[in-house]
Amino acid sequence: MKKIDWIVISFALIILAGCATRHAGGGSSANAPQNQNIQVKKGKDGKIRILVRDFIVGNRSQFPFYRYYSYLIFTEKTDSNMESIKAAAKAYLCKIQDVSDADDLKIRKENMAIFYAPVRKGTDVNRLNANMSSVDLINDYNLAFSQTLVNHLKHNNSIFNNFRVGIISYPVPLNINNLNNSIDLENLQSINLTNKNSEKIFQIVRKFKTAVTNNYKFKEVEVAVNLEDSYRKPLKFVKKKVPVLDELSEDDFVEKYRRIVSFLGSWVSPASAEASTNTCL
Repeated sequence: MKKIDWIVISFALIILAGCATRHAGGGSSANAPQNQNIQVKKGKDGKIRILVRDFIVGNRSQFPFYRYYSYLIFTEKTDSNMESIKAAAKAYLCKIQDVSDADDLKIRKENMAIFYAPVRKGTDVNRLNANMSSVDLINDYNLAFSQTLVNHLKHNNSIFNNFRVGIISYPVPLNINNLNNSIDLENLQSINLTNKNSEKIFQIVRKFKTAVTNNYKFKEVEVAVNLEDSYRKPLKFVKKKVPVLDELSEDDFVEKYRRIVSFLGSWVSPASAEASTNTCL
């Protein structure tokens, strides 16, 4: 076969291959991912892919389709609790991604866990995210939200009698405007950070994030939904898989080893050093 014939055949094959590729891709290159470094996960397997944070401004409604709900709790702002409050606010801002950062990851909300901080009506959340200031978050924090929730829980469980700084988690949104329906305490999980030092709080928040997103220790629970509208409709119960957050406040082997080495004057830095950053105040 002549050389010119090979050239013609090769050119024709290239054109046919290009047509096939465009057909397989839906006829437009716009469907191709723009960032090859982003791993897209859209599965409906019920696993938590990411823990993100957001603010509840005033009485704003909470988005109902997240996989799991947690709340940063301060019930008072006193000098005796201020170290714990500042550390918890700083860990919240610095260690948990803002919900807007998850948009590019194309993860379904059903595969996200949300970590809310309630703030007062009129708070500029864009300023909070831009400044990343624990002082600003403390100043804008909505104490009434946490006080209402914790006071309700105190009537049912004495462990909340000394719960002034911490994290409360539940499979569905906790609506403080309708707490007359009993919250199932077996499905509610809490982490008390009251009177804990900064280093310990950063350790706990780091382990909390790992426990929520690693999906290695989960349990299936049955929980009531539609709590906001339950006076007019019967409660609907659904089964959900939720992370197990027990014993996060206790030191594991790694933390004990780190404390021993630090005590002996080793070069190993304490966990609090991880918190230091130029963007978090």
